[in-house]
Amino acid sequence: MSTELQVGVGTGLSVDAVSPVEAKLSAAETRPKDALRPIPDDALILLPVRANVLFPGTIIPLHIERADLQAGVQEAVRLERQIGVVLQRLPDASNPGLESLHGVGTSAAVLRYLTSPGDTHRAVVRGLRRFRILENLEGYPFPVARVQYVDDDAAVTAEVEGRARALKQSAHETLQLLPQAPPEMAASLEGITDASQLADVIAGLLDIAPEDKQALLETFNLKARLDNLLLVLARRVEVLKVARDGYDKRVLESVDINALS
Repeated sequence: MSTELQVGVGTGLSVDAVSPVEAKLSAAETRPKDALRPIPDDALILLPVRANVLFPGTIIPLHIERADLQAGVQEAVRLERQIGVVLQRLPDASNPGLESLHGVGTSAAVLRYLTSPGDTHRAVVRGLRRFRILENLEGYPFPVARVQYVDDDAAVTAEVEGRARALKQSAHETLQLLPQAPPEMAASLEGITDASQLADVIAGLLDIAPEDKQALLETFNLKARLDNLLLVLARRVEVLKVARDGYDKRVLESVDINALS
């Protein structure tokens, strides 16, 4: 069963809370003045991001500041192509080259492209597959790179299934300790039966540093990824139990309901 969760990013907004005017991406508006050479099938238009890590199976809104990145995502929409979302190594870099990006990202389908007053651009994207960046491709007015897709390198064994069950139980325990957690979040997690998807969805929900999320994204071994997530959630459960037993409601209420960490 395929289940996708919408994850609030940056300002904490969920996808449903984003309400700018939807852009009219007609061919005339999005096609560059000069015809572009075709983008190879094994290449992706890249969208570097400063502080977000997209995981397969999650849906998030992304703010797009640079004009060249706006043009790239619009071109992907026009061509009905996927884009490659990849974290910058230096979040403050305004125009990072390929060497300033992490080498692993997530391909994504652009579900909506949104604009609002003040020339604010956002794309709502759904994560699909991990990829490695192989090489930069020149000759385009936006970042394009040849990529290699990466799938989990561990078979779904009894050990993996056991860890997935433990992870789901730990996630439910975390949600039960958060008084403001919406019940539909637990129901969504319960509907996920695939161990890899469960790990990625929970990783996407975690309120941890982008570099720590990137490390999870780059953990291709499913068993190792589950183990790392179990450790993170175990620490969070202990913190929440201490807060509960100490009747410190301020601590509990300060925990982001959109995060499991």
